[in-house]
Amino acid sequence: MRSTLTRWLVALTLLDSLGWGLGFIPNLLYIMRNHELRMTRFGFRGAEGPFYHAFGADFVFVLGIIFVVVSLFKVLAAYWLWQGRRDGVVLLMVLLVLSAIFWYGFGLPFGPLFGLILVVLLVQGWKDLA
Repeated sequence: MRSTLTRWLVALTLLDSLGWGLGFIPNLLYIMRNHELRMTRFGFRGAEGPFYHAFGADFVFVLGIIFVVVSLFKVLAAYWLWQGRRDGVVLLMVLLVLSAIFWYGFGLPFGPLFGLILVVLLVQGWKDLA
């Protein structure tokens, strides 16, 4: 029987993974076609952070592919967490550190908040895992 904490941890990990992983793909497609960042409905460019200002859209494209892969690896971490494996915690912590670099570099404001919530849940749920 999985604890409620483990269920929340897995659900939020999947939401984080698929939200960033799949949600970033339209940006990648736009950059690939236009060699610039797309304008959002809110009047700013998606992923317009320090990476873009320092290196340009093509650099954001390459790092964006890596970011999507890192995000999708969180699905594996969620699967391991669902099985009660502590290596899921370790993998997720490594992936959150890597994600933090991208959150900063792409100027993604909600990534750190989501990451902090996941870290708190990981610490709280450590004892529930095998």
